[in-house]
Formats: sequence, structure tokens, C-alpha cells
Amino acid sequence: MYQLKFEPQFTNDYKVLKKKHPELMKDLRQALNELRDMGMVTISYNPYVLDNRGGNYNGYFEFHLSDGFIDVLVLYLPHKSNPIIRLVKIGTHLELFQSEVK
Repeated sequence: MYQLKFEPQFTNDYKVLKKKHPELMKDLRQALNELRDMGMVTISYNPYVLDNRGGNYNGYFEFHLSDGFIDVLVLYLPHKSNPIIRLVKIGTHLELFQSEVK
């Protein structure tokens, strides 16, 4: 079992997402339960490590909500030696990375 730590930015992003896309709340809860229980989300969320030289979130993990039908991503960072996962941000590609999906 892993401990989820919610960064203040994640909490703010969550409030915005809840108003903008209430239909994603069930999907987000399921993903967070998977992170808490297994330390990772299933492949259906298309998780991967960000690897962009010079990128602000290089080494962070990302996964997609709604099977990618709605452009919403969750950024998180597992601790290297403790069972703690920091939930960092939620948003669109544009909001998180300052660029459109390519």
C-alpha cells in the first residue's frame, strides 16, 4: 500500500477539473485507488515517464484520464525509497507543458 501526498497545485487543479469535467471524477478516483494499492496505474491509463531533456517534469510520471478522449493528464512522482507518491498536477497538455498535443 502506498501513501498519496497531494501537492497544493494538484488540489487546486482538482477543484478546477471537478467543475470543468465532472464526468472524469470516477475515472480519477479509480486511478488514484490503483496508485494507492499498487504504486502504479494499469496500462489502460497509458502511463509513462517523462523524458524530455530540459523539461520541467523530466523524470515525473504521467497518465491519461478518459482513455485520452478528453485531454487531461495527471502528473505524479513516486518516492525513490519510500512508499509515497506525490500527486503534482492535473491538466491538459497545454496547461502542463505550454504546448499543444503533437
